Amino acid sequence: MKLLLVSLTMLLLAFSGVSQMNTQTVECCSVKPTEWTEYYSDSLITIDFKFVSCDPPIGFNNESVLLRFTNHTSGKVAVRWHSHNYYDKTCNSCNYPDEYTQEIALGPGQTLTGDCDIYSEKKLKIFSRFNDPNYSKGSSLTNFRLDNLTITPYSIDQQ
Repeated sequence: MKLLLVSLTMLLLAFSGVSQMNTQTVECCSVKPTEWTEYYSDSLITIDFKFVSCDPPIGFNNESVLLRFTNHTSGKVAVRWHSHNYYDKTCNSCNYPDEYTQEIALGPGQTLTGDCDIYSEKKLKIFSRFNDPNYSKGSSLTNFRLDNLTITPYSIDQQ
């Protein structure tokens, strides 16, 4: 009975269209690409990142990592991940799954891109460090990882 239950669960997961990937840690501070750099890619999506200097109209100038998600399919997909952000080699987000688990939905062929706007989607950017002449204290991002990356194609009735 146990074997049957395990087999049925595995079969259900195989046909549900859910793919889960564990992605690599990006050692970000030895090289900080300022052009879009591929982080992850498969037949469903591509995730790119780049470092930018942000000069918001209010607040402190900072360096951030922008994320770009591209859906390669003709259907809608959901992308979910847990951000592991390491500042001075210590993960400040690893123990907070509720706060740092993110999810986005991408329409067919859609691309979502992070930007420096303080009102934009915070899940599409990762704070790296302050680079403001009036405030340059604090930790710096030493690496990041989009962990437990899950890509789920929507079924026809969910679109």
